[in-house]
Amino acid sequence: MAAANLARRAPEEWRAFVEVLETATGKKMGECVAAPVEMLQVAQGRAQSMAALTSLMKECVKLSDTIERKRGP
Repeated sequence: MAAANLARRAPEEWRAFVEVLETATGKKMGECVAAPVEMLQVAQGRAQSMAALTSLMKECVKLSDTIERKRGP
């Protein structure tokens, strides 16, 4: 909910932050593809973590709204 609050208060800055996350995620995915066999699982885990974090940050406002609706008045 803190991320959603920040996204609402500074939408331009939040968009820039998410773009940086998307770029970093792409880089980690590229590193995964290029990883030597002995590092493949580590690289895959890092790429998956970045993808999950990026997805969460992109959806944080919707998720926060859903939580607030479920809490009720």
